[in-house]
Amino acid sequence: MRCCGVCAAWLVVVVSLATVTNSEYVRDEPLLPIWKYLEHFSGDVVKTVRLKMNSYLRATHDNIERQFETFVTRVKAKTSQVQHNIIHNLYTQGMKFRQVEESLTASLRELYVEKVKTELDLAVPAVEQRLENVITTLERQMANTMAPQDPAAFPSQVASPSQETSIQPHDFTVLNELSTTITAMLDDVTDKLSRLNAVANTTRKAVVSLDTKAEKSRGKKDYGSICGDLADEVDQLIVETDEFRDIMDNYASLDEKELPRDCSDHHWYHPEARSGVFTIYPTKNAQLPVRVWCDMDECGDGSDGGWTVILRRQNTSWGLLDFNRTWAEYASGFGRAGEGEWWFGLRWLHALTYAQPYQVRFLMRDMARGRFKAEYLTFRVEDEANNFRLVVDGFSGNVSDAFKAKHAGLPFSTPDRDNDKCNSCSCAFNNQGGWWYNVCHWTTLTAPFPTEHDHTQRVMKWLSGSWLILNDVAMKIRPTSYAKAFASSPSN
Repeated sequence: MRCCGVCAAWLVVVVSLATVTNSEYVRDEPLLPIWKYLEHFSGDVVKTVRLKMNSYLRATHDNIERQFETFVTRVKAKTSQVQHNIIHNLYTQGMKFRQVEESLTASLRELYVEKVKTELDLAVPAVEQRLENVITTLERQMANTMAPQDPAAFPSQVASPSQETSIQPHDFTVLNELSTTITAMLDDVTDKLSRLNAVANTTRKAVVSLDTKAEKSRGKKDYGSICGDLADEVDQLIVETDEFRDIMDNYASLDEKELPRDCSDHHWYHPEARSGVFTIYPTKNAQLPVRVWCDMDECGDGSDGGWTVILRRQNTSWGLLDFNRTWAEYASGFGRAGEGEWWFGLRWLHALTYAQPYQVRFLMRDMARGRFKAEYLTFRVEDEANNFRLVVDGFSGNVSDAFKAKHAGLPFSTPDRDNDKCNSCSCAFNNQGGWWYNVCHWTTLTAPFPTEHDHTQRVMKWLSGSWLILNDVAMKIRPTSYAKAFASSPSN
């Protein structure tokens, strides 16, 4: 019986929606937000719908929780494997360094011993030769001294004590010469040994230096670089996990209201929220969240919020993101919302702008003439089968209507998917960015930034009499009927 009651309630909702859809009120605005539809149902029907939505949300939430647990398990396993690999690599590198160190030390020692041996081999023959010369001279002098005197040369008489002592000065002279020679030889040997010792000290210092460099290399080159790379990977993983948790927290808070399709849904329920990064579901599929920058209050009083920023360009240290991207990247979006520059994604633009009427607003700054604004009350992007063709109308602003006049009704083009009307060129390739090109453009907001000396056609600009040379651009969308609905809401 309960199931029948739920089915009956859903039948009432479908029939009532059909009735409301065929009414004169809906024909005026065929794509009103869901909150307008619910005003025509009874409290029981609304309660049944909300209970059904809560049941679906809880089931989806449990599914995401399970996926998150699986994700965490895989991350832990991967981290453990990386840690094991690092430890193994460090051990292997340590063994290699020790082997190299031992081999180097042995080689240096062999070199030192060989050097000492060479020096000795060179020094010993010279020392031996000098000793031999001195000994030969000494023997000759001793022989001359001890030889008998010729009798004919002296009278035959007995030598007196004074004559015996006259030989002693000659003997002392020989001994003095021998002492001097030996002292010189010892000095020479000492000098050579000093030089050998200096060589040994130099070799020892070289070994110490190599040991120090090896130690620094072990601690700095291998372990430090590997751990640095691991830290970078862990930081990136933490960022992605935090983003996932933000999505989960935002999803878990959706108790009695539908999934936010865009920033206007966030602003509707939380008009006091400040501008920042939010999670939306352009396709109404809980499995396809998108992170976007929501402009919640351009005027400062909360009445002009709910804008979804689909393009951001700013020529600052936070900017300079490369917009020369492929068709696939422009379709899915690129850049990180809130971090300098980004592109929302053509698939999400199509999903939003075909759910209900949207308007688009351009805020631009010319390098010399200041700020400008352009707005279109109709903005729609067709599906990928039609190459994301542009539908735009209802201009207002303080610049020319260049966006509609030159680009309305045209498909999107990228450097690798040429859909423009230029038969002899590729506008996207020439301007280094994707856009709804004609032959080629009167507006181009994905081209490179201009510089002080480069205001050529291949930079961001908007034709308004003369070219506006732009260095700061924001492009944002919002449901066309949202401002009126928000102003008339009793809760606001």
